This record gives sequence, structure tokens and C-alpha cells, in this order.
Amino acid sequence: MVDVMFGILSIAMFASNNYTLPCPDGPVNPGVCFLLQSGFISRILRIMAVCIIVFQSVDRFWAIVYPKSYRKNTILYVTLSYAIIICYALLGSMTRLLRTAAVDGSCQLRTFLIDSRTESLIESLLRYVIPMSMLITVNVLVIRKLHHLHGFRFQTGTLCRLFQDTQTEEAAGPSEAPDSITLVQRTIFLSTICLSIQLTVLELISFSLIILSSYRIVDFSINSTTRMYFVFVLALTSVFNPYLEILTIKPLRMEMLNQWRIAIQRFCGRHTETLD
Repeated sequence: MVDVMFGILSIAMFASNNYTLPCPDGPVNPGVCFLLQSGFISRILRIMAVCIIVFQSVDRFWAIVYPKSYRKNTILYVTLSYAIIICYALLGSMTRLLRTAAVDGSCQLRTFLIDSRTESLIESLLRYVIPMSMLITVNVLVIRKLHHLHGFRFQTGTLCRLFQDTQTEEAAGPSEAPDSITLVQRTIFLSTICLSIQLTVLELISFSLIILSSYRIVDFSINSTTRMYFVFVLALTSVFNPYLEILTIKPLRMEMLNQWRIAIQRFCGRHTETLD
């Protein structure tokens, strides 16, 4: 949902020219200035989209490594997850508010205590380095933990461990668990690698444009057309993130195909009744 919201907001801002400073159509509303033209809302949604990807991996980590605690404290975990995502997104976007000022009906950039390069470095740290480090760490721990599991299953798109007591495990003997573990490890690895590559490429492009802008080779300022096009590309890739998860995880892919099949059957059934 956040990915779709980010895509819709970015496209709407791009189409309405509300991503420029100052506003070209006369006096600007302070709310439009601080929330839209400063890039505050779009930055919040972008960071939230990245954090949701990270917390999907954290969810998988907790469900596998600490399954008893996960089942017991699910509501608390979900509440904390949403609270952390929102607070972190607000923290990572605060520089956009601090650098914006509404002066005499126009939206302008305010002089800041730190230079633009340092600001970009801090934003990159909050937007990419910390989430990416956490994403890789928890997935490595999950893959490592799977080596020690003997039984597990996918349930409604979430990996759940099936516990067996010692006597059952000893009596069961060899099973197909190693093959299943290898399959799950490969799936998690593929999903993580694809998302990591996507985020890394986008961050490298952003960082390169910032460097080129600092040498006045490319205009990548907040009110530039280049930045608007870059945000448009970010919106497109963000919208496709859920589909990447579905394509790399077989149970999600099968469930999605099943839902499409049910929807098509219902549509065809209603269409047939209308014709009759």
C-alpha cells in the first residue's frame, strides 16, 4: 500500500508541477510548501517503503529464530513495527522540513547549518545504509538458522516452523527436510539479492547525480526537472516491489494466481448470467 501511495503521490506531484520551488503559479499555501514542494511527504513514503521491505525480513527472522516469542507477542510486535517505521521515516525526512521556508507567499530553500553534501550523506545513511545493513544481517541469520531446522512450512505467505519433540525426530529418521531447506534458502537469498540490487542501483544513481550537481554538471536541486524524473523512476520501481516478492516466493505466487483465477471465474460467471 505504501508503495502504491508513493507512486500515486509522485506522479500527481510531477503532473501538477508541485515539486518545484518556488511555486510557479503565484502565492503558495504553506501546507503545500512544507509537505509537497519540500519533498517531505514523498521522502516519508519512500523511506517507509524501504523500511517495510526490511521489516518483512525481520518478521521472517523472528518467526524462525524466536517462534515461541513470535506467537506470544504478535500484536505487540506488529504495533512496534509500525511505530518504528513511522518514527524512522519522520526522522529521515526531517531535513526536508528544516531546509524549507515559506517567505512572502513563495516556497524557498533555507540556509542550513551543514552543507548540501553533508546533508545528502546523512540522508543516504538513513535512507540506504542502515536499512540495507539490517536487511542483509537478518536474512543471513535466517539462512543460517534454517540449517538447524528439521521441519517447516509456508502458511499464507509466511514462513512458520513446525516443532517436533525429540522422540518424534529420532523416530522419523531421514526425510526430505534438507531439500526443502535448500529451496527456502534459495528463495530467501534470491528475494534479498533482487531487492538489494534494486536499492543499491537507485542509491548509486542518486549519489552520482548529487556529485554531478555539486560540480554544476547536472542540475539535481530540489526544484530541478532531473530530480522530478528521478522521483518518477523511484515511484515506478517502488510500485513493482510487491510483485518482486511474489515472483521470488512460490507460495505467494501460487496464492496470487489462485486469487486471479477465482476473480476471473466470478467475472465470467456474472457476465454469463447477464447475457442469459
